[in-house]
Amino acid sequence: MRTHSIAQFVPFLLVLLNVGAFLSVSEVLAYSIQKRVHPTSDNFPTITDPDFILKPPGDILDRGTDFYSSLALTDTVMIGVAEGERYEMLGRVEDIEVDGDGRIFIVDRELGEVLFYSSDGSYLGFFGGQGEGPGEFNQPRELALFESGRKAVVFSKGRVQVFERQENGQFLYRNGFTSIGTQGCVMNDHIYVLRHYLGRLGNIQKLTMEGERVASFGYTYKSKSQFVTRSLSTGKGSRIACSERHGVVGMIVGGIPVLHGYSEGGELLWRVKFEDIKFTPVEEKDGGNTLSHKRSSKGDAFGTALFVDGDGEYFNLTYAVNADLGKSTLSHYYRVNAQTGYGHYVGHAPALRARHRDYVIQYFNSPYPALRIFHFDGE
Repeated sequence: MRTHSIAQFVPFLLVLLNVGAFLSVSEVLAYSIQKRVHPTSDNFPTITDPDFILKPPGDILDRGTDFYSSLALTDTVMIGVAEGERYEMLGRVEDIEVDGDGRIFIVDRELGEVLFYSSDGSYLGFFGGQGEGPGEFNQPRELALFESGRKAVVFSKGRVQVFERQENGQFLYRNGFTSIGTQGCVMNDHIYVLRHYLGRLGNIQKLTMEGERVASFGYTYKSKSQFVTRSLSTGKGSRIACSERHGVVGMIVGGIPVLHGYSEGGELLWRVKFEDIKFTPVEEKDGGNTLSHKRSSKGDAFGTALFVDGDGEYFNLTYAVNADLGKSTLSHYYRVNAQTGYGHYVGHAPALRARHRDYVIQYFNSPYPALRIFHFDGE
């Protein structure tokens, strides 16, 4: 057995004794094992223009205006039943998108399919299926529509696949390629994937429809640890969406309540800060090789949704906030104009997942997975 003499520890003890001349024993121990907590203050962009700072009218824990009750509702429609035909039942819904003509697309991870419906709830068809072959999905995560819904891109585990709508309204597999990123959006025949690579500047990878990278840009979390940089740049709480109408990519980096708007060429167009939103901090451990989530506190945010309207005019964001240590939840809803970056706080809107010019979609799991479509006459 290897032994150590006390002399080997003298330098370290001297350091602790010198520190101890100014600190208590407990403070010395805390000093010696100090951990870095993220997000760090230097990762918050400075935004002082009040036109680009949005906040609820009251305290972050105030419910405020109920968005759904403020709508002039004409009718509501349900998609999803407890028991019924296969196309009537939903499994695990991962993503919901609407196209310019009002069709509703649902990424069902449990079924490994993309199902689509009209805005009155009528079933129109599906594409995909569980598997590893062309046109099949292994854990589909996100869907991006472009050219007014004429084309669709599905992001799944390890793959990105492109589909095209035929004259009969159904979708046919066009091509696919290997990709690590499972979050992305599409506009003007380019795919934008949220992914950080060592040695590449930028958090957004711009790809051709065949998967060739043509540019990297976008805000990246700053840390001396590459693991921390990659995890907080593209992990939980990070989101990306595209406004094809205005040629703008919107991105949120985990734990930082700021929406960045970029042009197709990577130019920063605007930034919007969401005041009073804060996520539960994470602690860096093992020399920057692991991250540990600290215990959530009342008022901490724990979920974010980012999506564009069916016509691509606005970025829509919802932040879920812990109102009572997991017993109740608040969901704050914001809209940001994709072209200008000007936005406003809308109200309390739980489970809001998609929006069109004359309806919004809410998703829930109890008593069974289903969507509720709220049709309305203007805001």
